[in-house]
Amino acid sequence: MDLKTVLVVVDPTDENDALLERAEMIGTCFNARLELFVAEHRGILEPSYPLEAASLEAAMQGLVTSKQQWLDTYVERLSRAGLQVTTEVRWARHLYDAVLERADEIQADLILKETHQHSLLKRALFTNTDWHLMRETSRPIWFVKREHVWNARRRLLAAVDPVHAREKSPELDLRILEIAKLMSTHLPAELHVVHAYEVAPTGLLAEFDTLVQDYPSFRREVMKRHRTALENLMAMAAPEAISYLEDGPPERVLPQFVNRNAIDLTVMGAVSRSGVDRILIGSTAERVLDNLESDILIVR
Repeated sequence: MDLKTVLVVVDPTDENDALLERAEMIGTCFNARLELFVAEHRGILEPSYPLEAASLEAAMQGLVTSKQQWLDTYVERLSRAGLQVTTEVRWARHLYDAVLERADEIQADLILKETHQHSLLKRALFTNTDWHLMRETSRPIWFVKREHVWNARRRLLAAVDPVHAREKSPELDLRILEIAKLMSTHLPAELHVVHAYEVAPTGLLAEFDTLVQDYPSFRREVMKRHRTALENLMAMAAPEAISYLEDGPPERVLPQFVNRNAIDLTVMGAVSRSGVDRILIGSTAERVLDNLESDILIVR
């Protein structure tokens, strides 16, 4: 994978400082072209209102022009860092549709977007737009956590599942590691790889306890299976990385690992439900994404 073009989704109602810092870092480290993108919409300027068509069009164009001029101040800032920067402003009712359309038009290698985090609960507030983007694009999406300050010595985590427990294809782990290695080389950053697995506890189901007479041996066998799968994956795809096998549900293990080890960027996969091209955004994935304090790079 090459990273030549980055679509930077700018919030016209915000300061975007963290977003621009990441954009500058990525553009500099990869020598990538940045496009700053704004999708603007005001309901009062919809054709359903009793306004003259020409006046309506002029008002919409005036708003787009003002946002373009506002973006130019960001272009000046990034250009001073020696980056190639372009801008695009669209009138669009739904931001995610506009982002997906523009990403296809410029063949973006990466979509960069800020998501917000509650400073007290340390939870990400993923918007409806964020979830739509994760569902519907095949392009990697980097979500910037504005409150996360990167370490001087950068650390990157790739979350894998080499036994493919959550309906995940083996190709996805290879793509996660491919992108994680690319990022770790160019940023540069220490590359860590973690696989979280969970053993069914005793006392949960009587039928399970009946099948598993020797629970300690069962746990050892499960751990051995997961360790072997992780070691095989690492030997094939990322022998230079530091790997960890963690016992516990991913929605608990991953946030704890990220926060304990001061990870700056977590690379993880978006899993589709079997037979349905939809990202798994149920309780497990949502809790993982919400509680990570690092930036998050979603890979399809």
